[in-house]
Amino acid sequence: MPRIITLMFVGLMSLLTFGYLFLKKPSVEPDSSKARAKATEISRVSDKTTAKQAPTGALPKAEASDPARRDQQIRSQDKLLSEADNRDVVNDIALDERLHELSTLLDSQNRAKVNEALFQIAKTGARGFVLFDEVRQFLSADDPKLQEVAAFAIAKMGKNAVAKALPELVKLLSSKDKAVKSTAVFALGTGDELSENASTPIARLLDNRDQKLVKDALYALSRIGPSAGGAAGQVQKLLADKTASIREEAAFVLGRMREEAVIAADALEELSARDPSPKVREAAKNALRLIDGGKKFRKKKDFSSSSASF
Repeated sequence: MPRIITLMFVGLMSLLTFGYLFLKKPSVEPDSSKARAKATEISRVSDKTTAKQAPTGALPKAEASDPARRDQQIRSQDKLLSEADNRDVVNDIALDERLHELSTLLDSQNRAKVNEALFQIAKTGARGFVLFDEVRQFLSADDPKLQEVAAFAIAKMGKNAVAKALPELVKLLSSKDKAVKSTAVFALGTGDELSENASTPIARLLDNRDQKLVKDALYALSRIGPSAGGAAGQVQKLLADKTASIREEAAFVLGRMREEAVIAADALEELSARDPSPKVREAAKNALRLIDGGKKFRKKKDFSSSSASF
């Protein structure tokens, strides 16, 4: 009998301990589907780069020239990366330590380690903003992979980081590397209304033959919202695209632009009545509801102009 009571007591204590730990751990806000997809995409690139262990050219700071000391540094960096990947980032103290460790890896002469460090910084989200200046320099690196992961890390830091890095991110829209261009568009989209000045260069990508890039650009413009209204004319052209999903997303973006997209009202009305795709028709109707106020304003404005001419 005493043994049974002891076992019951041990079991109860185990349950209480598990419950305490479960409740103590704060919840982490999940990423959006776009962010998760981009993280997976970047992760694959990061894994490939780490596997290659390619040496760098001229990165910010040099490591020790002595072979033995250099070897020791490399082993130390490998250990830091391994620990950073496994540490629980929810714990504030551990996260601060992790960011400090990752900042030292950004000085590495090994591109693979820098690439992995940037990705690990991205995983810390907004807390990674303390390393904004260190990460920002890699947006101008001569390696497209480093540019891509740095752009992703900036995006994960939040829209204020994106706003500060706007000139470099806009410049990356002209990159010859598709992955860099796509990630830069994604980052600019996360800047929301603070990326207003990027809406024109983003809109230029709507003429691209790469449908994924076009959809990325549409996503970014939808996030910028009414502030991207100057691009409404270019988005409107996509309402006639042969691909239904492009027409649907274009209609969605015009709706997000609200009254700034009033110039597309007639085209949206036509689309809502005649498009063969039910999804496109529904997206067009929703867009019209969102810009309806602007449409009435347009009619008032036109009437006022006509009255003034008499």
